[in-house]
Amino acid sequence: MNFQLSRTGYDRLLFLLGVIFFLYRLKDIGVYVTLFAIGHSTTLLVGVEIGQLLALGAILIAMSYWRRTESFGRHAYAGNVVLMSAGFMLMGYQFAGYFLTPIG
Repeated sequence: MNFQLSRTGYDRLLFLLGVIFFLYRLKDIGVYVTLFAIGHSTTLLVGVEIGQLLALGAILIAMSYWRRTESFGRHAYAGNVVLMSAGFMLMGYQFAGYFLTPIG
């Protein structure tokens, strides 16, 4: 089966962005991401975790900066719509790869 997108880590980065989008306290983000990382690592011992941690740091910095601006309140809804749309698109891509890839 062709799960190209899963191997690149974009789906996980989108998940982390969604977590950070909704959780404001750094402690809550840390707990949630740590539990996710432990669960993920025990099931898929893959080499993308370091890259994801680096990307998480960049996302945390960017989101922290954006939240302090006036534009966050004006654009948070649109940002959420974009985030959810990307998630549904990734889900569709995964389903298409699962159902349309020949077995064998």
